[in-house]
Formats: sequence, C-alpha cells, structure tokens
Amino acid sequence: MNLLVITSVFFLSFSAWGSSCCGGGSSSSMIITGDNVQELNIGFGHRNDLGQTDSEGWASFHDSRTKDQQSSLSIQYQRMIHDQFQLAGKISFIDKNLRKQGRVENKSGPGDLEMQGTWEFLPERTYSLIKPRGFFYSKVTVPNSKSLYDSHSVIYSDVRGSGLYTASLGTFFLKRLSVFTLKAGAEVQHLFGRKFSEGTLSDYNKLIIPLGATYSFDPTPLSWGLNSTWNYQTSKKFSGTVSSVSAKEYFWEIGTFLNWSVNREETWGLSYSDSTLVGKNINSPLYRSFGLNYTLAAAL
Repeated sequence: MNLLVITSVFFLSFSAWGSSCCGGGSSSSMIITGDNVQELNIGFGHRNDLGQTDSEGWASFHDSRTKDQQSSLSIQYQRMIHDQFQLAGKISFIDKNLRKQGRVENKSGPGDLEMQGTWEFLPERTYSLIKPRGFFYSKVTVPNSKSLYDSHSVIYSDVRGSGLYTASLGTFFLKRLSVFTLKAGAEVQHLFGRKFSEGTLSDYNKLIIPLGATYSFDPTPLSWGLNSTWNYQTSKKFSGTVSSVSAKEYFWEIGTFLNWSVNREETWGLSYSDSTLVGKNINSPLYRSFGLNYTLAAAL
C-alpha cells in the first residue's frame, strides 16, 4: 500500500479528545507525511464521558441519571510550502448534550482554532533500516468558547475547550518497516492564564506522548493500527475571592483504527479511543469515543 495511505489518516487517529469540561488533552500532528502537496481532512467524532478518577486513582462512574456527551465536526487543511516546511490549520464545531444535577442542557458552537507550522528536520533522502523521519512543529491554539471560570452554565455546557490561548511545541518520528509503520512523539503545551471576574488563573502546562503502530494488509487497500497516548497536566492555581490549587492530572488513552484507501487521493478511516482500559489514571476523565475521518489529498 502507498505510504501516503497509511500515514494520512494514521496521524489523525492520534487526535485525543479534550475533556467535555477541562481535563484531557489534544495532540494532533496535522502533518503531511506522504507525497502530497496538500491535504484536506474532514472528521466526525462522538465522545461519551463515563466518570472521573480522584487523586488516588479511584474511579467514580456516572449513574443512569447523568449524561455527558459531545459530538464534533472538524475541518483540517495542511499544505507544503517547501519540501521540508508546511503549514496547517484546523477548525471544528462542537455539540454538547448534558444531563447533570437535575439539569438538561444542549449547546453548540465553534471549537478552538489551531494553526501550525512544521519542519522536517530529519528527512529520509536515502533508505535506512533504522533511521526514522523526524518532524518538529509549533502550534498556536485560539479559544472559541467559555472556560470553567466564566461559564454561564452551572454544568458547563458552554465550555468547549480550556478557554485559554495555548502555545505548543512538538516532535514525532515515523519509520516504515515493510508492512509496518511505527510512530513516537511528544508535545508540550503551555496554557496562558488570564483574569476573570472572580480572580486570576495562573499559567500551567501539559505533556502529551503518543505511541503507535500500523499494519498494512498489502495488496488490499486496508490498514489497521493501535495507539496509546499518555496525557499529563500540571496543577492549576486560581487566586481570587476563593483561591484554589488543583491537583496534577495524568491518564492513558488506548485506541485502535482501520483505514481504507478508496484511491490514491481518498482515504476513509474509523477510530475508537478509551481512557478506561490501562494505567493508573489520576484526577482524569473516563471516556470512550469514536471517529470517522475522510482525507482528500493532492499529489505533488
């Protein structure tokens, strides 16, 4: 199978759904890795939050009277500017459906805007058995919704992200070995604090580490993969009328995906992610999500 088929949706499947409220992280490479000059990705996702873990890792699941779900439609575009440099952007629309604390609310609106620049610092000019391709990227995230600290809803139905400007630096490595494609990366996010009517939230940071592998069923147009993502968030300090310091948060997300190449330009992908399967999760959301992705590519 052509390399672009494996990689175009392979990296989309590493997108981690942010929490419907504030926890969770998001790491999407938004990088062209095949022989394309541009790519357009359209994705639909649905996430069901099941509960939360505490500072000791004990899980508390929602009862039948509680519902916390969100659906998302995203459009992502990336284009090569130079043979080793590219730009990308992503917009999304999110619908939230909540039933908590005796309230039922359904609200929709735009998700965060992401803009990214990527440099391939380790290109594969000649074949090597062990040397991978290496990419470095920087990303800016612009908030498009309320945060936990200025929400107009008691159950945060109008919160579709952190509500904070975010600067991210990341890197990942890609290596194809016959019918296998391996990936490892890391992304550091710095979320800039801001003043609210009730006080001031200080800056804090996140670390996201994705790992994964894809198997191509050559000569069929199908490929299948597994991935894992470790998310870590530093404590958050809020100073105001009522001051507080939140505990650190970390959790594992496990996912699987299946991709189908319609032709050289078009690829469909199905993905499933789960944060309840492995690891000791601390102060983190418990959720399951699935996604459907379509990629349209223009070759060089």
